[in-house]
This record gives sequence, structure tokens and C-alpha cells, in this order.
Amino acid sequence: MTDQKLGQKFFFAWLVLLLLTTARVLLVTKPGVLLLSVAVVAFTVWASFRLVSRVTEAMWMLAGILAERVVRKPTQKVVSNDRGSESE
Repeated sequence: MTDQKLGQKFFFAWLVLLLLTTARVLLVTKPGVLLLSVAVVAFTVWASFRLVSRVTEAMWMLAGILAERVVRKPTQKVVSNDRGSESE
């Protein structure tokens, strides 16, 4: 188990080193800056859509709960009014 953790730590450190080296090389050249900018914009758009989809999902869930309560309450009132009129 510790072997696996050590391997994961080494792999993670290697990926971070590669990322930093790649970012440094990309920022030196103009096409690299453009490519990095496009990647940042693409990631931002993706993250925004994920956030919006989660908010939309939560709103639909809330709307369903509210609709269930609104539909259920009038039927209960109608039933109670019918019982009251039968006893009179």
C-alpha cells in the first residue's frame, strides 16, 4: 500500500513538473500564449456550463417539490369541504 502511495506521489510530482515546464515554454512564444489562452477560456466555459447545469437541476427539483405541494393542497381542501356539506 505504501508502495502505491509513493508511486502516486512521484507520478503527481512529475505531472506538476511537466505542467510547469510546458506552461513556461508556452508562455515564451506567441502561439503558445494564444494556445494557453484558448485552453483557459475553454476550461472556463466548461466550468460555467457545469455550474449552470447543477443550478438548473436544483431549480427543477425545487419546482417539482413546490408543484407537488400546490397540487396536493387544493385536493385536500375540496375533500374536506365535501365532507362538511354531507353532514349538513
